[in-house]
Amino acid sequence: MKQYTQYVEQVRYNSANMPLEQAVEEAIEYCVRHDILKDFLLKQRAEVVKMSIFEYDEEREIELIRRDEREIGKEMGIQEERQRAQAELDKNRENTIRSIISICKEMGGAQELAAQKLMKNCNLNEEQAKEKVVLYWE
Repeated sequence: MKQYTQYVEQVRYNSANMPLEQAVEEAIEYCVRHDILKDFLLKQRAEVVKMSIFEYDEEREIELIRRDEREIGKEMGIQEERQRAQAELDKNRENTIRSIISICKEMGGAQELAAQKLMKNCNLNEEQAKEKVVLYWE
């Protein structure tokens, strides 16, 4: 197992500076020279090259998938936070609308005055302001 680990480490080291197939070939040469899995590599060289390339590509593909999934998760978290923030803003805006209507009513103002205040302070159009007054004028 230790020798296999040494071989894999050599492939990874080589692949940082050269194409994968060449990195595998160089790792095999290195291991044969240093008596690491020498007999096995000499007998099964073609199979080792094929499997190493496949395994390395599979590991790389898995890592790319994981990276993409992390990015998707991160984006989903950002979207959820935006939705929570928007919900909080909507709630605060609705509370402000209720407060304006309540104050106008307590001060003896007419519903039309409350609608005007809503249009001015809450960026509502006339129809929206009137709907809110009807909704919250108790």
